Amino acid sequence: MSVEHCGQITVGCPPRPGFRSPQTRTEPQVACCPAAIACINRVDAMSALHMEQYWYAQENGASIGATRMQAQAWFAEGRIHADTLMWTAGMAGWEPYARCSLSQATPPPIPDSAVSLVALHAGQADGSTAAARNFDATDFLATISRPQLALPADAPVLHVYADGWQDIRAHPWRRCFARSFDTFTLGLLLWFSIGSVVGTISPPLYSALVAPVSSKALLSGILTSVLLMPVLAIWIGLCGTTPGKWLFGIRVLRADGYALGFADALRREGRVFVFGMGLCVPLISMMTQLFALVKLINAGKTSWDLRAGWVVTHRPTGRWQIILYVVAGISAMALVALVRWMR
Repeated sequence: MSVEHCGQITVGCPPRPGFRSPQTRTEPQVACCPAAIACINRVDAMSALHMEQYWYAQENGASIGATRMQAQAWFAEGRIHADTLMWTAGMAGWEPYARCSLSQATPPPIPDSAVSLVALHAGQADGSTAAARNFDATDFLATISRPQLALPADAPVLHVYADGWQDIRAHPWRRCFARSFDTFTLGLLLWFSIGSVVGTISPPLYSALVAPVSSKALLSGILTSVLLMPVLAIWIGLCGTTPGKWLFGIRVLRADGYALGFADALRREGRVFVFGMGLCVPLISMMTQLFALVKLINAGKTSWDLRAGWVVTHRPTGRWQIILYVVAGISAMALVALVRWMR
């Protein structure tokens, strides 16, 4: 039972699914007043932002962490099963998924001793029913800026959470700017190198092939993304990050804390190119990026990371990270100025 004190009134309400309620004493319950209902709504909103439950699943001999929503998504996709051992803070030991609260789609029946609350969408005085509130911009911003999940002291050891990069929230703008920085800066260096080499070896070939291709935005954009796939895969496969991801504080690793390896990193880049960038085709790219954004906000991970089980962690936001943001912007502008000057 969640308890909220509103003046002198103690109100009991059923807990939100997936959250452990604080221990309370057995006290007489009093009927709800409008002020008490407002207090309950505030508690419910704060719980959604500050009490997100974190679970661990045993997979291939390792412990993988996930939010409640991610764990339920894994079960729906068949990645974990009813007999998969799960654990969360407060449990005495590992339990199968079927015995955990994750398998309950609805809350258990309210005990007879609990107070009856007014329904959220109760009928109005004229007999009509108020329409449900739609997902608006406030909910969108609250989802992006939800506080990071703190690991409990008795959580299973997971290597990727032991080195300071412990922010596991979804950071869509960080990821967008990191990908843009890598594509822009590395692509600019790539085409400059190709133009310099081909122009030196065979000027006619440069005039007939390189110059026309590089001058067409759509074609050069597709070729840039394809040519950069193995380059980015080498960085992610060996280091877990790229120049842009490092500046914006993003890292991609396996659940055991080790780098993906070149083969898995290359497959990941291919999925990003197809399902995230839409093959760089303008209209398709807009739709795939929108779908990826919604998936990232709702599940905490993109589809290519969630399905493969990769762990995406972030450097905590602070003075050092803000300085790196500035460095990234200055570096991009300096590179553009340098290339124009050399031309």
